[in-house]
Amino acid sequence: MMARKIYPYSLDRKDAKVAGVCSTLGAIAGIDPTFVRIAFVAAAIFTSFAWTVVAAFWGVSFLLWTEQYSIVRYIVLLEVLTGVLIVGLLRLMLRPGYADVAVTLAAVVLIATTRWPDWWRIEHGPQWFDVKVPAMAPRPLVLIASGAPTAYVLPFFPADARHVGVRNNINFPGRPTLMERAVADAIRTHTGSFYALQFPAGDGVADLAAHGLRPVPGGCGQVRTNMRMSPLELCRLERIEPPSK
Repeated sequence: MMARKIYPYSLDRKDAKVAGVCSTLGAIAGIDPTFVRIAFVAAAIFTSFAWTVVAAFWGVSFLLWTEQYSIVRYIVLLEVLTGVLIVGLLRLMLRPGYADVAVTLAAVVLIATTRWPDWWRIEHGPQWFDVKVPAMAPRPLVLIASGAPTAYVLPFFPADARHVGVRNNINFPGRPTLMERAVADAIRTHTGSFYALQFPAGDGVADLAAHGLRPVPGGCGQVRTNMRMSPLELCRLERIEPPSK
């Protein structure tokens, strides 16, 4: 009969603590329990490291999002990860039985108090966009003189209309770019009518003046839509002085 090997510095395998469990596993596997204990510690460190990486990714991403964008739709991934972080944190802090109860209660509270965001959705209707554009003079050059969302109304303008962005998130008067030069050239060489599309009313007067244009007195109308940002202002324009050759 083979004698049972004695491993020095090992706790009794009947001990219910982790070290005792390691002794039992070591005895069953025929290896020094010290190596089993090292494996337990390594697993714990790896688990903590994984959670640390996830938490660090979330925190750094949130700070970058806050600094660069602060636009809700760009944070969807972090919103999804919050559930993972909550469950993981509760399981690390509490015993298994208590953690399950805490996770259930947290889920109930969060679901009961969550309100969906307002994405400016509208009620279902016969068509997505209901846009009414007033009558316009022939060959209009429509200058979009506002940073507000207005592009969705452009397909409803007359077929001979041309649309140019005077101010938006990539262009504005005085900016030293080829795009701004192209805008200035289009305005300078246009021989038809001029209009400005803007929201709110009068928003782009300074930008129009930078291109030598101004609203015609009494020449403003409304572009009505089924969107919340309605009506948009559509103003007939005139040159402040004749364009230079």
